[in-house]
Amino acid sequence: MQFCKHCGSPFEGQFCGKCGTPAGQAQGYTAAPPPPPQAPPGYAPAPPPPSYQPPPPPPYQAPAPAYAAPAPAPGYAPPSPPSKGFFGSLFDFSFTSFVAPKIIKFLFVLLIVGVILAALYVVYLGVQLMRNPGGESAGLLFVIAAPIGAFLYLLLGRIWLEVMMVLFRIVEHTAEIARNTRR
Repeated sequence: MQFCKHCGSPFEGQFCGKCGTPAGQAQGYTAAPPPPPQAPPGYAPAPPPPSYQPPPPPPYQAPAPAYAAPAPAPGYAPPSPPSKGFFGSLFDFSFTSFVAPKIIKFLFVLLIVGVILAALYVVYLGVQLMRNPGGESAGLLFVIAAPIGAFLYLLLGRIWLEVMMVLFRIVEHTAEIARNTRR
């Protein structure tokens, strides 16, 4: 084996395989260098270090959650117990179903009609008093006070009915909370 003096690569034959210089024309042509020293018997060279590649990531596994009930969908309300009709609620001796929430609208309409009729009657009495001699001032007072009193009485009646409804809704929501905690 020969070494090219021009590029230093080993070759056999008459031309360098890398640069194409003929063997006879290469300047400083020399014989092949001496072979490397022999390793002692029983010696095995260490394998070349492998190129570093990180280990592949483990397949993803979601952590196992502690036991939790599945979350309900947004806007979901758990079903409430079946409600009884008006007469079923009226004759419910355990008082688990209430009548007042079923008739509260009717009670408010009845209140409005009653207040209007009462105000009209007071205005009628005021007009009758104004026809009598000496009752003009009392009659005028009745005519002016009737709408004001009707408005105030209607306002207080509405507030009373709303307080009743709030109490019934508190009972319903408390029962729903109790049902949900038993699950």
